Formats: sequence, C-alpha cells, structure tokens
Amino acid sequence: MASAFLSGLVAASSLVVGGLIASWMTVGKRTLGLIMGFGAGVLVSAVAYELVYEAVHLAKMSGFPALGFFAGALTFFFADMLIGRMGGRREGRADAAAQSSLVVPLVLGIILDGIPESVS
Repeated sequence: MASAFLSGLVAASSLVVGGLIASWMTVGKRTLGLIMGFGAGVLVSAVAYELVYEAVHLAKMSGFPALGFFAGALTFFFADMLIGRMGGRREGRADAAAQSSLVVPLVLGIILDGIPESVS
C-alpha cells in the first residue's frame, strides 16, 4: 500500500513542480504555443493508440466509435466557440465586474475537461 501511495505521490507531483517552475519563469507566447501544441498532440496520440483501438475492437467494426469520436470533437468545437463568445478569450487584467462575467465560461471549461476524464 505504501508503494502505491508513493507512486501516486510521484505521479501527482508533476503538477506541483510544473506550477512552481511556471511561477519562476516567464515563457513567451510562441514557446507556450509550442508546448501546448506538443501536449495536444500527445493527448490525441494517446486517444488514438489506446482508446480508439480498443473501442473499434469491442464494437466489432460497427462504426459507433467513429461516430462518438466526431460527436465529441463537434461538442468541444462548438463549446469552445460558445465560451469564446461569452468572454473566454479576453486578454489582460480585468476589473472585478469583468472577472465575475467569466465565471460561466470557466465552469463550462471545467465541465468539458472533467466529463471525459470521469467517464473513461
């Protein structure tokens, strides 16, 4: 049990270490974009190699995994557009009134991130 706890602690520590590094360093927009692009590519690769293969195998080539994949992609695309229209794309510092208007886009982003993680 101690081994499982330590393994989980080491795996979860990357979030804290990354937060500390980010608080000490300033990263340019181009570098940040490259890092985010790499992370997105890694996630898509993980989905393609792990989840999609297993889903296709279990569905016996019925096409339902492709339908689910595209439905999820469209959901994220249109939700991202909605969040952008609600003010989620604002840059810079905002006063308290502007910050309170960002609560709904923030909650929608959290829900979009959390639901797939909770289901799988």
